Amino acid sequence: YAYEETIAVASLVLGGVMQRHPRLDVCVSHGGGAIAFLKQRFESMATFLGTESTFAEDLKLLWFDSHLEEGPAHDLVVSTVGQDRMVFGTNFGGWDTPTVITDFDQSLTTNAIKLLRLPWNE
Repeated sequence: YAYEETIAVASLVLGGVMQRHPRLDVCVSHGGGAIAFLKQRFESMATFLGTESTFAEDLKLLWFDSHLEEGPAHDLVVSTVGQDRMVFGTNFGGWDTPTVITDFDQSLTTNAIKLLRLPWNE
């Protein structure tokens, strides 16, 4: 699925969709596929195409779920898009679902509330 997620993000950003529709909320599963790994390449493409904003700026208009391997892959996604654009993700009942979720960051809840535009009393 990483291929399709990467293509979807590149199409939304390089196609100018996020600039034309800044209130559009899109959440990409599995941390956006390979987008964090390929960000610099897409940044160069955006410059070549003469887009209104940088690829990195528009990337931060999207949301990404946290369903990916812990460690370097997870860290790369968070450092690329920011913890403030991450929400909790899982393959409920999938083969790779952990039996116990031990590291649940409160920001994932806060971000989901923002993404879903839910009322919240702190």
